[in-house]
This record gives sequence, structure tokens and C-alpha cells, in this order.
Amino acid sequence: MKTLYLECFSGMSGNMFLAALLELGVEFDYLKQELSKLHLDDEFELVLSKMDKNGIAASYIDVVLKKECGHSHEHEHAHGECAHSYKHEHAHAHGECGHSHSHEHVHGECAHSHEHEHAHGECSHSHSHEHTHGECGHSHEHTHGEYSHSHSHSHEHAHAHGECAHSHSHEHEHSQGEGVHSHSHVHRNLYDIYGIIENSDLSLRVQELAKSVFGFVARAEGRVHGKPLNEVHFHEVGAIDSIVDIVGAAICIQYLGIERVVSSQIATGTGFVRCAHGLMPLPAPATLEILKEAAIPFYAAQVKGELLTPTGAAILAAFVNEYGNMPRAKLLGIGYGAGKRDHEVPNVVRAALFEEKEESAKALKQEVAEIRFQIDDMTGEELGFFMELVLAEGARDIYYQPIFMKKNRPATAITILLDQEQLPYFADLIFKHTSTLGFRYMLCPRKEMDRQNLESSLNGEPYRVKIAQWRDIQKISYEYEDIKRIALTQDKTLQEVLNEISFSVFESIRRQEEDPTNHIE
Repeated sequence: MKTLYLECFSGMSGNMFLAALLELGVEFDYLKQELSKLHLDDEFELVLSKMDKNGIAASYIDVVLKKECGHSHEHEHAHGECAHSYKHEHAHAHGECGHSHSHEHVHGECAHSHEHEHAHGECSHSHSHEHTHGECGHSHEHTHGEYSHSHSHSHEHAHAHGECAHSHSHEHEHSQGEGVHSHSHVHRNLYDIYGIIENSDLSLRVQELAKSVFGFVARAEGRVHGKPLNEVHFHEVGAIDSIVDIVGAAICIQYLGIERVVSSQIATGTGFVRCAHGLMPLPAPATLEILKEAAIPFYAAQVKGELLTPTGAAILAAFVNEYGNMPRAKLLGIGYGAGKRDHEVPNVVRAALFEEKEESAKALKQEVAEIRFQIDDMTGEELGFFMELVLAEGARDIYYQPIFMKKNRPATAITILLDQEQLPYFADLIFKHTSTLGFRYMLCPRKEMDRQNLESSLNGEPYRVKIAQWRDIQKISYEYEDIKRIALTQDKTLQEVLNEISFSVFESIRRQEEDPTNHIE
């Protein structure tokens, strides 16, 4: 069994993860060939380079947007609430006059600033603009060549034309010389992304892995902005570089034959980042939502700035099976994926590929910690709050049983199931939020069915499916809240929704059986 181990001592972003897996043996040409199946070749080009990070040679992946018409991009990714910064330098010929631009952008919900210098014939002018993206997005389109230049965005700038200077705020279109200059910033939603993936020629396993990652990002953004999934429109999920990072990561997982992923605890940066709404705390709100939903263990490293992006967190949430120590197994390879910034700690994610005996890997999964204690002096409201808290913090299960204690007092027996490494953290929760003075725990061997978690959509509404397998025994269950939401949104009964979804799921299973390489672990 091939096991991937991730060391995230400097956080992680989507392109850091992708670059690390390339170093583990994924052929770059193969990755580009597979990404072509998204039918987005006219929108981006993938560039692979080497960087030195505190003495460590690491790979760096850059996504160059073709619709930027050959501009050179240098960008750092701070996704979601935080920002990308881009630097572009280019020269254009506009009829008989040329100009050169140098801009810096900050995306997400953060502002970006441009500084331009133009030389048009005998007159020159300079611009300084500020834009904000995210909830108050903009779009601009420029085309180079036989030149016509159109923008659609709101900004303020100052021009110096000859001896005359003026400032204004407007939306403009202008035509210069004989060329066209076009920029296009596409803000796609979750269903647009699902459509791109499902209409591709990628394997079923790659499609499901990628959709699972995007699902975590979309749900997090929806919670942050207080919107249902069908109303979430945001730059992060619609950005081409995010699509490439996430789908590319799924392609690499399948190529390497990775069946199990283990990770260290995740480092997040500290401080604030300035965005459209002002200063945002780190981790960014969307990142923190993903950490909570997937119960990802993390800590604040003493590094100023963003280390873990929403895309990086979502990849961890979708791919990682457990968090803990490095496996004791045969080491096959090591890869380093670089981030753009430089810190005191090397800004890389380290990925190690192991060949693990299947029996030892399964044995780790078959053991669970069980905590038991009794309560006779807490209210129903307090007990209800504690159950919700325990589940939100990542316990496998919790259940209550009514009992009678000494002096015939009605009481509640509490049982919690969790992973062994979670014991210290849950000890704090129990003593803080219950009246007990102690609890018992033991490690319990167990048998469990192999599980696949799928994510798909019905008429644009996403839903989650769990498929469990034991030898020739198979069980399928659907996330009730998803079925309920679809039934209400589409004015159908629960049974009608289940019938439609079941047909789609069984068709997917049939395709997996016909092509074993599509099997989802």
C-alpha cells in the first residue's frame, strides 16, 4: 500500500502540494496532458521551475493565464479572504506609439493597485488605480494585436497629459492604435466548476477527488458570507489557478497510486492581512471554516503572514485519512513543493512516499479510543451543548444512555469514540464543559467496512454519498441534509430525489467496475 506523508511545518497551498507530488515522480508532460482534458488550454499555461528555500532545492508551479496575452506573472497565492499578489511587466505597440505597464494586484477580497506608465506618440501619461475584488468584483477585457481596449470596472486614477492633469472615477472603453487588449477575470460558482470537471475526459476517481476538494471550499465560503451554496459566487473557486491546482492534485494522487494519506499537524501563520473589508485575521475565515469542518489539527507558527490557504486546507480535508507521525515503512521518495515567500522556516511542504504493508496500515485504522463517564447534575441543555461540541471537534461518535446511580438518582452515561491521538485534547473539553471529575478510557480493536465518500450534483445541487464495502457486501447511504435541501429547492419529495440520485450513483459504480482504475479509495 502506497502511503503519502505530508509535513506542513510551513503550511500549504494548492500549488505547493502539486509541486511536491511532481518531485515524487509524476511526469510534468503527463500532468499537462491530463489537465488538457478540462478543455481549458486556451486559458492557462503551466510553468515548472526550481527555487532555493533556505538551502533546500524545491519545485515551484506557476499558472500563467493566456488571456493576459503573454504577460509575465509572478504571484503568491493567499486565497479566499486573503490575496494573490501579481507582478506583470509588458510592452505593447499601439499603432505608432508604445507603452509599458508595471502592475501589482491583490485578489480575493483584498484590494490591488496598478501603476502604469504610457507613452503614446508624443504625449505620456501615468495612471495609479486601486481595485477591490471579492464581493465587489470587477471584470476587464483587453486584447492585444489590432488594438481596441475595453475595461469594465470601477476605479480612480490620476493622469498627467502634457501640461494638464486630472483625476476621475469612471468606467471606460478606449481604442488606441490598431490593437486590442483584453483581460478576463472569470468568477465561477461551484456548479460551473462541477460542470467543467464532469464534462471533462478525466477518470472518475480524479473527478470525484477534485469535486470533494471544491465542496469543502464552497461550503466554507458559504458559511463565511452567510449564503447557500447556490448563491456562492466568489473568485477563489472560479480562479483558473485554483482549478489547475486542485484537479492537478487529484491527477497526481491517482498517477502515484496513493491509497492512504497521513499528515503532520498544520502550521498556520499569524497576524492580519489587509482586504477589501479591512484587516482580516489569520488563518483566513474560509480556511478556519475548513479546519473546523474536517477536524484538522493545527497550530499557529511564529511566522507573520498566511501559510495555509483555503485551497491547501481543502486538499488536506479531502485527501488526508489521519493526522499523526511518519509511517514506519519503506521510503520510496521525497518531494519539496515551494511557496513564493521566504520565511525563517523554509517555505516548503515536504511530501514523502512510503510502501506500507497493508496489514499494518489497516491495523492502525482498526483501533479506536473509547471514553466513558456518568453525569447526574447537568441539565438537558448543557448535555445537548456538550454533544454538539464534541461532534464539531472531530469525535467519531458520542451517545447518551439513561441510567440510575446511587440514591436512585437519574443520570446519563456518556460514551465518546475518537482517535487515540485526540485523547489529550478531549480530556480538556470534558473537564471544561462537564461536571465530571474523571473519566475512563480504553483502546478498542474493531472491524469496519471500507468507505468511499463521493460528491456529485443533481440539476446543479450538490450532494454527498457514502459507499461502504465488505467483501461482496455493499451499503450506500446519502447525506440527509443534502437530500432535504434538494427536495425543498426543486419542489420534490424525498423519495423522488433519492430515486434520481440512486440511478446516478449506481451508474457511477457500474463504470468503476468496468474500469478498476476509476476505483475511489
